[in-house]
Amino acid sequence: MLKAKRRTRNSLSRKEILDVSLDIIQKEGIQSLNMRSIAKNLKCSVASPYNHFRSQEEIIQALIQEGEEKLAQDLMLAKLNNQTVYTQLREIAHTYRNFATANIELHKLMFTTLNKRKGNTSKKIITTVPKSYRIFLDTLRSGFKNGSIPLPRKEFHGIVRTMWSWIYGLIILELTGLLNSKDNSENPIEEGISVFSQALKIEKK
Repeated sequence: MLKAKRRTRNSLSRKEILDVSLDIIQKEGIQSLNMRSIAKNLKCSVASPYNHFRSQEEIIQALIQEGEEKLAQDLMLAKLNNQTVYTQLREIAHTYRNFATANIELHKLMFTTLNKRKGNTSKKIITTVPKSYRIFLDTLRSGFKNGSIPLPRKEFHGIVRTMWSWIYGLIILELTGLLNSKDNSENPIEEGISVFSQALKIEKK
């Protein structure tokens, strides 16, 4: 029986490598991603992916960038399709949740600090503020500027951090199965947005 012919280094595209890498992560987790598993799925030599990427970390960085671009596009669309800051915040929260639940392992990768394989040092893959966070921040800022959120400007950053932490924490609880609801009809996103919306509309004297 003839063995399948290995693909040559120049026959691979950057997109193919990223698609296979994402598929491995989504199905088996980040711990299963390495140059050998990528080569096996692409039926090429282990050296071939290095024609496009210098290291596994560079592949991970590219995947994070692609994931962040997709999430940012989804959030911007949700924002543009709604008029008030409160409906925008609601849809941003729902959209972020939908992205995370549809891309569990990718989302985990996007917001995680990974450890190097050798030694005990940690290497941050994310080195800049994610676009998704900036979109959320800008949405709240517009509410402060136009008066929709009648609170002192000095409270702006605290509110942004608190609300973003709530959304992220809620999603993590849900993805890990720790979010148990006695009433299945309850929607934790709606519940939280309702509470925050009421709090943000209270004018402080």
